[in-house]
This record gives sequence, structure tokens and C-alpha cells, in this order.
Amino acid sequence: MEAQISGYFKTEHFLYRQWDRGIPDDLLKVILPSEVSLQKQLLVVSRKLLRKYSKNHKTDLLIKTDGKTLVTCFYCDFQDYFFNAKKTENYYFVESLKAK
Repeated sequence: MEAQISGYFKTEHFLYRQWDRGIPDDLLKVILPSEVSLQKQLLVVSRKLLRKYSKNHKTDLLIKTDGKTLVTCFYCDFQDYFFNAKKTENYYFVESLKAK
């Protein structure tokens, strides 16, 4: 796995979580937004959108960023996460997949 992808830098923690959760670089390349926000945010990729990439996704993919740095990633149900999360978190909803 590379330490940089689509203009983002991967932290060591992110690399481990990416490997642990089986998130391939190919998937990151098609979901990471082209424009990079310089603030902390949580990228939210819906399971419906993920199913266009691979049919077996049953949860949403959340990726925490800090500017151009990928901090961590995990699969969970976004509604459950949102219910328990800080309401001030900055969310970015990925709306489409880039061409492979």
C-alpha cells in the first residue's frame, strides 16, 4: 500500500486500519474527492454507492481527514454513528464514484 493517494497522505494509523478493514487502494481512488478541504472532516460514503464498486457492502464507509491527511477509516452504519457523534463534526458526503 502506498503512503500517498489522490493528493492525500496516509498516516501510519490509517495504513494499518486500511489493511485491517480490507479497504483497497482502488476503492480509495474512486471515492476520494478531487478537491481537498483544508479542515478536519469526515468523508461519508454510503453503502449504496459502495455497492456500485463491490456488491457485498452492508455498511457505510467513513474516513476521517485532516486537510490532506487521511487519519482513519472504518465501516459502520452512519445513522448510528451520527446519533452518538459530536454534532459539530464537519461531514462531507461523497456523492459519486470517479471513473476507475
